[in-house]
Amino acid sequence: MPSTPPPIPSEMSQPAMPVLPVDVGYIHDTPQRSRGAMVIGIISIVFAAMSIIGSIGVAGFGGSALITAQIHKISTAQMDEARYPLIPDETLQSPDGLDEQRAGMVVDALTKTRAMTAIRQQQVRSLARLHGKKLFPFGSEGLTVLRMKSNISESGQVRISGGNFADYYVTGSGRIEVSDTSAIFRPDVGPALRSGDIAVDRSLTEPQIEKLCNEIDASSQAKLNAAQRLTIQRLVRDPEQSIITNPDSAVAGASSQFIHVAGPLKDGGVWILTDKSQVRLTQDGTETLLSTDAPMPGNNSFTGKPAKTVWAQMVMVEAFVSLLLAVLLLIGGIFLCKGRPVGRRIHIVWAVVKIPVGLIGAWMLGLCVMEWLGSFQVADAASTTRVMTAGWTTGVLFGLTGIIWPIVTLIAMSKQSVKEQLRTVG
Repeated sequence: MPSTPPPIPSEMSQPAMPVLPVDVGYIHDTPQRSRGAMVIGIISIVFAAMSIIGSIGVAGFGGSALITAQIHKISTAQMDEARYPLIPDETLQSPDGLDEQRAGMVVDALTKTRAMTAIRQQQVRSLARLHGKKLFPFGSEGLTVLRMKSNISESGQVRISGGNFADYYVTGSGRIEVSDTSAIFRPDVGPALRSGDIAVDRSLTEPQIEKLCNEIDASSQAKLNAAQRLTIQRLVRDPEQSIITNPDSAVAGASSQFIHVAGPLKDGGVWILTDKSQVRLTQDGTETLLSTDAPMPGNNSFTGKPAKTVWAQMVMVEAFVSLLLAVLLLIGGIFLCKGRPVGRRIHIVWAVVKIPVGLIGAWMLGLCVMEWLGSFQVADAASTTRVMTAGWTTGVLFGLTGIIWPIVTLIAMSKQSVKEQLRTVG
């Protein structure tokens, strides 16, 4: 029988090789740490995008503050005081006066009885506007030219001082005398009434004047000096003054306050805004009386001080620097997401620069907000407090928002585990 060939050696018959244990934790460790770096990178990219938008917004705010200041300067340069004179208030009619139409009827009745010059007609008209109801006490509805003319029993001329003659008219209630300088009604009972009488006494009492001066001192933050106080006293003691409404009068809607706002002028002057006028006083007390339509004095609409722009300019510079840093962070975030070690180095450089820039920028933004709001606020203690609160609140919020992530990033990028992970991945 043929011999059986020897068996072919198989791998199964070879001695078994020792099997090394597999470290399962090693398999999952590197992806886990890579995921953490990627999260930081993604957050940095989002923060960089928000920073770019924020920097553009801050730069826009600084630009608007510059534009506001420029508008103030232009409006001040174009202001012409001669265009806004204070016109005396003629709306307050005497209780015994007639309106313009009925005063004209009195003139017609007298001239139809005895002709008179245009100058004397104007004197009669003024007398009727003040005391027309006393001249012909028929009531407004019963006042007609015919009835007034029939009430005149006699007319003629009488010699007056200086050798001149006045026209006179005898009515049922008294006698009217008209010259070129005045018209006088001498009633049968009571004192004489004149065309030059004051329709309504608008003067302020001494306690009211003191209250007015105190309001100006409190509102303007620049107390009236002796000359300015004397000017104010002289103006409001005038029975025909038209610069302020007497709060104690019967005028509808009269305010309990004498003034709306007041402020300092350069060189020691003061300006006052009331419901009827704008009064400007120089340091020596010289007054300028303007209507309420006149622009407020100075570059700043209320305080009279120039609208500053130094902080607005600095904010725009800081916004540009922050924009460049945001772009740098965006690049660093992309590298970090890819596991590149350069992403860590970019983050460290960015954080080290961003923290001081963010703090300085927040401080400048707060001052810029105060600078900008100050151009619209009254110069008193309460407004100053509101402006400062708004400015510092804005600065603190902006500062905290700007430095939290840089601090977190700096701490995270300084950890040894992050260094090893990025070195392994890279």
